[in-house]
Amino acid sequence: MMQEQKSAPPTLTATAGQWPVYKAETIAAYFLAKDAQQSIPNVTQMKLHKLLYFAQANQLANLGVRLFDAHIEAFAHGPVVEPIRKQYAVYGRKPIVEVNEQVVSLAVTEVISEFDQDFLDAVWERFRTDSAATLRNLTHEDTPWKANYDPDAGHCLIPDIQMETHYQEANGKRRIHHPNLYAGPLEDLDDSSISEVSHRLAEALAL
Repeated sequence: MMQEQKSAPPTLTATAGQWPVYKAETIAAYFLAKDAQQSIPNVTQMKLHKLLYFAQANQLANLGVRLFDAHIEAFAHGPVVEPIRKQYAVYGRKPIVEVNEQVVSLAVTEVISEFDQDFLDAVWERFRTDSAATLRNLTHEDTPWKANYDPDAGHCLIPDIQMETHYQEANGKRRIHHPNLYAGPLEDLDDSSISEVSHRLAEALAL
């Protein structure tokens, strides 16, 4: 008797046309709002860039699409998002919300879906206690930064495909799977679990 095959879980590859892509300023403001809730805020401009990089790279690895619209570039101190650099450069090395408590409320942001908030929360929890220097050093170990940084060039683009492929193979602290999507072996899922994963993905794509 032939064993009935399980239906495959939903693909975790989306297209930009069906998945929400936010403004970089929106995602930055979300992380700053999280930092404002800490007793001792620690998100400087440099740390903010690294949080954005880890979020973008893991989103690309998880879904194949960007989380936010802006490019990421390789600077001396690691990956940088240019519009965020322009917006927050005035804060230098100081924690942004410590200097200006109103910076979060003044930010013009889009509504982030609960599905994407869950992912951003996972990124935040992974790195919230780390210093900017620690995250800079972590990004300096990454091929996407090492392969593209040129000290003689002003702006060095880090291609999405390099972040996607590198983080699909990455493990340890830097790799963050989406908490609402399943990325493990199919044989570990029962039928109800497959149905739940399908439902979550359908909800996200319907936003």
